[in-house]
Amino acid sequence: MNKTMSNIAKGVVTAFSVKAIVNFGKKTVEASANLQAMNAQFDQVFKGQENEQAIDRISKQVEDLGINSDRLTSSWNSFGGQVKGAGMESEQALEAVDKATRLAADSAAFYDRSLEDSSASLASFMKGNFAAGDAIGVFTNAKQMDARANEMYGETWANLTEAERQWLLLDTVEKTYELNGAMGQASREADSYENVMGNLKATFERLYATIGEPVLEGFLVIVQKVTKWVEDNMPNIEIVVKKVFDGIKIVWDNVLKPVLEILLQLFMQIYNFVADNWEGISNLFSVVFNAIKTVWNNVLLPVLDAILYILGIIVDFININLPIVQEVFEVSFKAIGKAVEVVTGIFWNVVDAIQTAWEWLTKWNDTDAKDKDTNIKRNVDGSHANGLDFIPWDGYVAELHQGEAVLTAQQAEQWRNSGNTSNINITGNSFVIREEADIKKISRELQKQISFKQRGTVLA
Repeated sequence: MNKTMSNIAKGVVTAFSVKAIVNFGKKTVEASANLQAMNAQFDQVFKGQENEQAIDRISKQVEDLGINSDRLTSSWNSFGGQVKGAGMESEQALEAVDKATRLAADSAAFYDRSLEDSSASLASFMKGNFAAGDAIGVFTNAKQMDARANEMYGETWANLTEAERQWLLLDTVEKTYELNGAMGQASREADSYENVMGNLKATFERLYATIGEPVLEGFLVIVQKVTKWVEDNMPNIEIVVKKVFDGIKIVWDNVLKPVLEILLQLFMQIYNFVADNWEGISNLFSVVFNAIKTVWNNVLLPVLDAILYILGIIVDFININLPIVQEVFEVSFKAIGKAVEVVTGIFWNVVDAIQTAWEWLTKWNDTDAKDKDTNIKRNVDGSHANGLDFIPWDGYVAELHQGEAVLTAQQAEQWRNSGNTSNINITGNSFVIREEADIKKISRELQKQISFKQRGTVLA
């Protein structure tokens, strides 16, 4: 149980680590920027009444094909810009884009490709790149298109306008899919792995964009201010960068380059070993991958099918409740936007402080950094050439001299208690003691002489 809780705790810490938060913020900002760009492009391609009609057609495609609206909008932007650039008028352009998007979706489902890849291949084919048709199952050439041009327009392929050519190629794809059974495949495979995962990704991108919108606004303000600061301080930055790269060059020449040469030699030895023993290694990989294939078919694939079913339910739930989620995040991140303004103010206060410190460092002592004096000196509490029998306080700073010795506190205590003194000689023919007070006086004088001898013998 304790081990399980520990693993859960580690997972939570990892999920909310600084790196994870930074990556999440980056992803939300990028998603918001991409969504803004996509919507801006759509409004430019389809203007006025066309815009409303295009939105209605996309909504109908969402119902028919089971594809996320953002994915369809991206295809509409691509095809719309292309056919309008070819000269198609409003109604014909809307019809062409509607048909192209549906055919791209059918192609993706029929040939097991992403909608994005199929749309790109179809767009290339419509521009007259016949080789691109191979990826979407359409095989034709200039001679065949010449015959079809005569059949539809009574003209040769060379005499057709660009709009007529694109429409004719689009019609060719439609007729081909009617014959090979690809027509309507997107609707029949709305619950396929590729489509479900594509919708899930688009749904989360929309969610990230909703979260990242207020963050993006604050981020742009910070970027602008940082850019201005860099421009204002470019001379100092150039000096610092030059010194940094000079240091890097030294490290490269003396450390990294020699290490890289050693690693390269090691790699060549490994490569030669693999080349000489490739047959055995290949057989080993074959056995391993066969085992993996067996596990996949019998264990993982059934589990994946169940997961896809659940993911489909989740995607439907998110799509239904996305307006509510968006409203919640809009309210929440308005408050976050205010907080971003406060944080931005704090950030620039820090920048000002760093700039002030930089100016002080460059002016300190009016010397280069290598010549600046950073030594800190402390006064000496005493010099004791004649010795010191007791240190008066902790942290006492003494000036020592050659030949002197310093005892630890324990050694000093042992010495004091050992009676280690020099001999004191007392001579005389007779001593007159008149009263008891004379005995005490002699004792005091002896103790004084003993103490004096102790100090002079040990520390002097």
